[in-house]
Amino acid sequence: MKPQFYIFILTILMSLNGIAQESEIAKYAQPLDNYISDYRDKHNLINDFLEKDTTLTLTQKLQEYEAQMGLLKKDFKQKRKAEYDAIEKTTSVSHSCTKGNSGGTKKCGTKCTSPPTSDFYTKAEWITKSGQGSFSVNGDVGGCIYLQKSGKGKIAGSISAKYKIRPSTILTQVDAETKKLFNRVVNRETIKPIEIIRN
Repeated sequence: MKPQFYIFILTILMSLNGIAQESEIAKYAQPLDNYISDYRDKHNLINDFLEKDTTLTLTQKLQEYEAQMGLLKKDFKQKRKAEYDAIEKTTSVSHSCTKGNSGGTKKCGTKCTSPPTSDFYTKAEWITKSGQGSFSVNGDVGGCIYLQKSGKGKIAGSISAKYKIRPSTILTQVDAETKKLFNRVVNRETIKPIEIIRN
């Protein structure tokens, strides 16, 4: 393979160095390392094909390399996005209010569910309630239960909320992980070519 082709790969590698800030949501998905072997093998196949092909000009090889890498990145983004889309977490809170005498009203306040992190959100239809109390939805943050007791006795209730990762967070995360993944895939393949160019 001509040195110019390695230079082209180097240029791609350098363009991948600016990796966007990643969110904490990665801990809820499988490690990025699990994808390395598969995409490294696919990258090797692309390089082997272009190295052996004698019908394409250098310019055509560069174009084909870009096109094939674009398809690999698209494939990874679709798989990783689906993985994050499928993640669900549920949090619940229980509340009770006990009054020892029959006179007046005792206010026991409000308790609300909360997301695992600010990267998660909920919807009204994802919130379930049980028992007694005044229930409400706190935007996309969670569900709340308010209790007050008139007369002697005890009342209790609970509220649960299902949370999913915000779509905007997923897009930002997947973009950052795509750059990180392919930086590692391409970097390993260009260690030897870098040495050839320098020599």
